[in-house]
Amino acid sequence: MSEFTLFPYPVSANKYWRRFGHSMVISKEAKDYKQKSRIAYRANGGFQLLGDVAVDIMLLPKINKNGTTCKVVMDLDNCIKITLDAMNGVAYIDDKQVKSITVKYGKPCLNGGLMVKVADYVE
Repeated sequence: MSEFTLFPYPVSANKYWRRFGHSMVISKEAKDYKQKSRIAYRANGGFQLLGDVAVDIMLLPKINKNGTTCKVVMDLDNCIKITLDAMNGVAYIDDKQVKSITVKYGKPCLNGGLMVKVADYVE
């Protein structure tokens, strides 16, 4: 895949996992986010790569109703795991295939978002 795909703004890392008895499980909010991200990836022509991959991530902060940038923005390191988990089994078979990750902030937009590009890894 050579284009970026716009995903919804990521789920907070604090809301991703929930305790269920003695186990940790993925929250309903996280499952919904993964499903929406997978649908967006496939709708943009994304397909599963079989070899090593490079993942580029751009976090787009949210814009407030008054047009200013929201001061509460997810840390870049938190969106990496959420993104890789959402694409596991969709853009690649297993996240062990990820050999390169680039992550940065982009321009704020309404509702925020996450631009993701998964491509063959080239050394």
